[in-house]
Amino acid sequence: MKKTVFILLVIVLSYGCTKRDSGEKGSGETELPEEQPRNHGVQHMLTREDTIQKTNDFILSLGHSLEFYMEPKYDVNNVEWQKVLAWLIQEHPDFATRYVETLKNHHYQAVRYDPNYEVIIGEGLWIFVDVETGEIITHAGGYLEPDK
Repeated sequence: MKKTVFILLVIVLSYGCTKRDSGEKGSGETELPEEQPRNHGVQHMLTREDTIQKTNDFILSLGHSLEFYMEPKYDVNNVEWQKVLAWLIQEHPDFATRYVETLKNHHYQAVRYDPNYEVIIGEGLWIFVDVETGEIITHAGGYLEPDK
């Protein structure tokens, strides 16, 4: 059961989904943080290319190969990540809270890597970069290498 839930969470993290609105809020439901302004009032220290290079370097530091993934997707204004986070808050609030808490004091840029299914079995990888410092804040998702 835990393996199934984990696999489902990884799938959602990798592809995103839309927020379901039931019209009711359950007790104890985690609130979706307000969307950050487009430029956050903060000067980005990294260009889009620099951000992707940072995330590529991070992937390599994890011992992954860049060939495991398709071209990175720079999530402009973190729109796709916000969709994933909205779903997580509704369906798995305890899990979502970890990301909300980790990212809440940062102005960040999300970059998503979809898996190259010809090379790996698994799901995508989200990497979050602090736009002020250029540091990697955290990541979500992963993969399984096929037996060779």
